Amino acid sequence: MNRLQVDLLSLSAHKLHGPKGVGALYVRKGMGLAPIIFGGGQERGLRSATENVAGMVGFGAAAELTRKELNKEAARLAGLREYIATEVLRNFPNAYLFGHPTKRMPGHLSFGFRGQEREVGKLLDALDQAGVAVSAGSACSANHSGEPSSVLLAMGYDAESARGLIRVSLGRFSTQQEVDRFLDVLSSAVSALLGTAVSASLPGLANPAEVAFA
Repeated sequence: MNRLQVDLLSLSAHKLHGPKGVGALYVRKGMGLAPIIFGGGQERGLRSATENVAGMVGFGAAAELTRKELNKEAARLAGLREYIATEVLRNFPNAYLFGHPTKRMPGHLSFGFRGQEREVGKLLDALDQAGVAVSAGSACSANHSGEPSSVLLAMGYDAESARGLIRVSLGRFSTQQEVDRFLDVLSSAVSALLGTAVSASLPGLANPAEVAFA
């Protein structure tokens, strides 16, 4: 915390496969926080309410597992991410990536298709019908999904490109087979929207199961 010069840091358990609805807040000594929920004085007087003990224990267990497996799992997810990026750019001439090609979270990738930005809703519907769960933006801004991301605009992307973002998130349960299935379905969906065949030799599954990247 000192090296990063962090004064306040919020953490959510579900980001590392812990239980939803529980988190933690790091507060550097000397920070003058004032409570907004009053009552029994729990959480050192900063948030009064019955504490979610089971959630805290689950968060701690998830954090311990993450600590032990972080390096190995991060390398695995980064490999899957790079595989997706390589195949998308190779098979779709109009594809483009958001952000730095490698300096990103191991399991995160965002891309779009030039000239097809306004078709992203149809593309997501096609993927969803095939059992593949991806997103057109941040889950935190779902209520503003029709607007271009202010973060992407600040990064220098134009509004049209920002609206075409497709976000793929990989997790510890994501497999190579699921990634291949996603690429296969994506190829078919994009081909249908373009109205032309996209040459691709992506592996598929005889009896594909539903795929959910979380």
